[in-house]
Amino acid sequence: MELRLDGKVALITGASRGLGWAIARAMAESGATVAINSRSAEDCNAKVAEVEAAGGQAFALPFDAADVASCRQAVADVIGRAGSIDILVNNAGTTHRLPLEEFDEDRWQQVVDLNLTA
Repeated sequence: MELRLDGKVALITGASRGLGWAIARAMAESGATVAINSRSAEDCNAKVAEVEAAGGQAFALPFDAADVASCRQAVADVIGRAGSIDILVNNAGTTHRLPLEEFDEDRWQQVVDLNLTA
């Protein structure tokens, strides 16, 4: 059974690589318009170009998912551009692979802010 997402709008955080990119690509192939998020506008634009080259619809949405004000603005931007958000994939995440003694409070807060709060 093929799942079609024609007419749906998907916002995917952390969509410029890895699992987020795989999800974005699959949703675009299934007919969704995909808002591709990353902190990097360059990375977002490159992935939008790939989606469009494959016949899909996407637009870049660079913002920092750990910043609440940026998230609110991003939601408003998607709704303003596409009319709605039908699918939300909170994929963005981070970690620091360090020995425990090097894992300071600032790094810990970065992980919490993006992985839990965002």
